[in-house]
Parts: sequence; C-alpha cells; structure tokens
Amino acid sequence: MASVRRLNAESAPMYILSGLLAVALGWIASTGSLPAAAVVTGLLGGIILLVQPTLLLWSVLFGGLVVSGLAMLYAPQLQLVRWAVAIASVFLVVLALVERISQYHSQRENWGSLIAWQLIALFGVVLLSGWANGQGATQLIIGVKSYFQVVGLFFALVMMTWPKQVIDALPRIMLYIAFLQLPFVLHQYLYLVPRRMGYGEGVVPYDVVAGTFGASLFGGGANAVLSAFLLIVVAVLLALWNNRAISLTRLLLFSLPLMTPIFVNESKVSILYLLIIVLIIFKNEIMLRPLRAILSGALLAVLLTGLMVAYSAYYADQADGADDLISGTIQQNFSSDQGHGGFYLNRWSTLTFWIQEHSAREPIHALIGHGPRASREGGDGLDAGGTLASRRYPGMGIGLTGVSAVLWEAGLLGLIAVGGMFVVAFQSAGALRRRFIDDPYRSGLFSGLQAGVVILMLSMFHKSFFVFDIGYQTILMLLFGFLAYYTDHSMRDTEQRVRIPSRQFSGR
Repeated sequence: MASVRRLNAESAPMYILSGLLAVALGWIASTGSLPAAAVVTGLLGGIILLVQPTLLLWSVLFGGLVVSGLAMLYAPQLQLVRWAVAIASVFLVVLALVERISQYHSQRENWGSLIAWQLIALFGVVLLSGWANGQGATQLIIGVKSYFQVVGLFFALVMMTWPKQVIDALPRIMLYIAFLQLPFVLHQYLYLVPRRMGYGEGVVPYDVVAGTFGASLFGGGANAVLSAFLLIVVAVLLALWNNRAISLTRLLLFSLPLMTPIFVNESKVSILYLLIIVLIIFKNEIMLRPLRAILSGALLAVLLTGLMVAYSAYYADQADGADDLISGTIQQNFSSDQGHGGFYLNRWSTLTFWIQEHSAREPIHALIGHGPRASREGGDGLDAGGTLASRRYPGMGIGLTGVSAVLWEAGLLGLIAVGGMFVVAFQSAGALRRRFIDDPYRSGLFSGLQAGVVILMLSMFHKSFFVFDIGYQTILMLLFGFLAYYTDHSMRDTEQRVRIPSRQFSGR
C-alpha cells in the first residue's frame, strides 16, 4: 500500500499537468484560434525535441531549408513557423551549453573555433548597436532574431558530442534536400511564373523559382539562394569526381538535374559562381590531377556557355546578345547614376553612399551602425515602416547587399566580424582538404566546400540575405559548423597521436 501511495504521489504532477493541458487544448479548440494552437503545438513539440537532440538538430535544419520557405510561398498565414525554427535553434544553444558545462571538469575539451568567437563578437556588436540607438525591447528582439535565427546549428555542431553517423550524414542529407528542390521548381516554373507574367510593379516572373527557399507569389524570391545552394552541392560532386571518389556516370547523373533550376530562374550571379568553382577546383586539383581538372573545366565551360545562351534569350528584349547582357549588367551594378531594380542605389553605390553618409564627425555610427534592421525598407515585420531606411532614406536601397546592410546596421566592427568568419572558414576548408589528402572522399568534400565558402562570401555583395533570410543563414551556419567540427576533431586526433609516443618514450 505504501508503494502504491508513493507511486500515486509521484504521478500526481503528471496528472495535474495532463489535466491542465486538456483544458487548454479544449479552450483553443473552442475558440478556433490558429496562432494559439500553433503556440501550444510548438511548445509541446519543443518539450519533446529537448530530450532528443538529434531530432532537434534535424528539425532546425529541415525547418530552415524547407519548411520556412514553403510556408512563405504556399501558406503565408503560417510564416510564424520561422519563429518556431528560431526558438528551436535557441534550444540547441541551451543544450550545447548544458552539455559543455557538464563535461568541463571531466574532459576539458576545447571548442576553440575562431568562428565561434567571431559570432559572439557580432552578437555583442548587434546588441550594443540596438541599445545605443535607442531601440525598444521588441524591436531589438526582432532585430537580433533576424541575424541569429539558426545560430544554434553552429554551436550545437561544435560544442555537443554527436554520434559519428550524424555528422557523416550531413553531406548526404544536403544532397537529398538539393533533389527535393526539383519538384517545387517544376511547379513554380510551370504554374507560378505564367501567373506573374505581365504583372508589372517591378515583379520579375522567374524570381519565384526558388524551390523551398521562399518567395512571394507577386513579389521577390530567394532564387539566388537556391542557385548558390545547388552550385555548392555541384562543386562538392565535381571535386569528389576529381578525387575518384565517385564515377563520371554518377557525377553526371547527380549534377545535370541539379543544374536545371539554375537555367530557368534567371539568377545571373550563377555565372560568377560557376567561374569561382572552376578557379577553386583548378587551384586545388591542377597539380595533383591535371587531366581531370581540365575535363572539369571543360564541363563547366559548357555549362557557362549554356547559361549565357539561356540568359541572353531571357533578356532578349533588354540586351542584344551576350556582350550586351554583360555590359548592361555591369552598368546596372556599378554605374554612378543608375540604380538597381526600383532603388536609387545599386550594389556599388550603396557602399560609396555609406562612406558619404558616415564622416569622421559621427564615428559611433560608423563603428557600430544604426541598429539591427535599420537598413530594411518595407516588409511585413512587426516594425515595418519604422526603420531608418524607411524614415530617412525611402527608395534608396541602402540595405541592397549583405555588405551594405551590415555596415548600416552593425558598422565596421560588425563587418570585420562577418568578414573574419568567411576568411577562417575558407582557410579551414583548405587545411582540411590537405589534412585528408589521402582520403579521396573527405579531401574532395572539403575542396568543394571551400568553393562553397567563396560563393556565399560573394553573395554578400549580391543580396542582403545574410541579415534576414533563414534559408541562407541555415546553409551558412551548417557550413561553418561542419568545418569547425572537423577542424576541432582533426586537431584532437593530431594531439592524441603526438601525446601517445611521448608517454611511451617516458615509460622507457
């Protein structure tokens, strides 16, 4: 009887919680409130995921790369799912800190990734900038969330202990997600692009071809993020083939379908990304495998030619041939008297205008910026219309690119932290490629990822996705975290191999 009473006493909190939950769910069902239902469902899901770190990791990854973008295009009323992904990312950070603290005295392992400290520095600058510019709590939370929506991915990868199969599965999962883009691209190209034809108001029909990375039915889209993601996957496949880790048949079978969306979404920057892949692959492989590097270059040259022909056909009403298309693109992006799209500024003049507006008389704004989201204009955020860009620079496009947006929002200190992350990631990928030079798979993987780092770095000069787009940030944090994980673990392996002989010698 005593054991039964003890069992009932221990179970009482669970019964009470279940009863309260039943009442809450019943009330939500009676009101029919979708936001309230979403909040409760999210909390329940979060509690379940907290005890399953691997499932939580996959949820943040899939939520950032697939769910958030699909909700944006196909179910705009559910766009708050991005907050659910951000909250799940915070849970990952909490779990990482708890595990690190619990293991501190027993293992004293380093998670000394320089990228981690640069991320922390960027967080500090963004927070300081928002506070110094008088942003309220709500506005500051939204701004910080815009920058660090999925930063938990990075810290979870570098601070937590994962089964080897989880880390090794990440490249394969990225390949699966790349192929997942194809049915959505097909639907967007066949059904949504025709609906946007002739819509006017600056709507580019093919911008909606963004796969799962998000678009607005009659607005802009993350087609450039889709192109960058697919080309990073293609770069890895190409490097694997150069290393004889996969066959030519498998390379063509995987790469050619993944290139199809790039031919139809009119992301002209893809041409530059392909050139980057050529340069990185040639740099890494020409000395070791010259014939394969030349064949890779020839294959990419064919793809470049095809892209130029396709884009020349798309822009036939604006340009007379490839030469005219190139010169027009240069003029649109670097002219001192021509803006980009519907903005007064273009990608180059956003930088010169920032310099013009930040003289030595106001060093604080030059150093730490005007606060997160200051460069955003329009949009549907909670503070839409109340930003610096909307009040003082309407229609200018001061946040047109990632570089200009970071300068306006976090200043030179923020841009230094961001640039440092890309530099460290590039060097880490190169060091890992050399470290695993005898492993064809890993060497090729890191060679392709090194090209991926450059692609994402150049995208900072093309679009402002870095400061708000959850899909872009998920790719970036996953790439940085993956490189930091392998850098940390390869250093530990080297230290262990050095320590073991020294102990054996001292024992003699």
